[in-house]
Amino acid sequence: MDRSQRLCMRFTQEDRVLVILDDVWQMLDFDAIGIPSSEHHKGCKGVISTRSEAVCTLMDCQKKIHLSTLTNDETWDLFQKQALISDGTSITVKNLAREISNECKGLPVAIVAVASSLKGKAEVEWKVALDRLRSSKPVNIEKGLQNSYKCLQLSYDNLDTEEAKSLF
Repeated sequence: MDRSQRLCMRFTQEDRVLVILDDVWQMLDFDAIGIPSSEHHKGCKGVISTRSEAVCTLMDCQKKIHLSTLTNDETWDLFQKQALISDGTSITVKNLAREISNECKGLPVAIVAVASSLKGKAEVEWKVALDRLRSSKPVNIEKGLQNSYKCLQLSYDNLDTEEAKSLF
């Protein structure tokens, strides 16, 4: 018995199940994953989050709730917390951090990934990060998703070891 069959069997043993799939980038085949359809298990409900309207359309989502990006102030607050920017941080690094946070375009996953990868880094690494974000041109990526990819690529590149990169 493969993993999807075991998962489906486990779900069907419960009266009510809520499956949450976050950050979905393409249409999913729930049967292949092992998530029973509502016609096979009335108590199994699913919630997906995606930035792609096309994914919602392909998956015949019943209800769509539009979530906006963070405001500039919210972006900066989150960035500062994740990168540990404080009153003791140099003004140059603060200015670079502000510009880098602006490049994240209010996307929480990008803000957290980039800020965390720069936490405790030297000023020169902040400058390199800003230059890379500004000059990066993702290819074969949907236009609305390019900012996320640029930020995730930067956080990947800032990982300290090849082992950490292999886990990404």
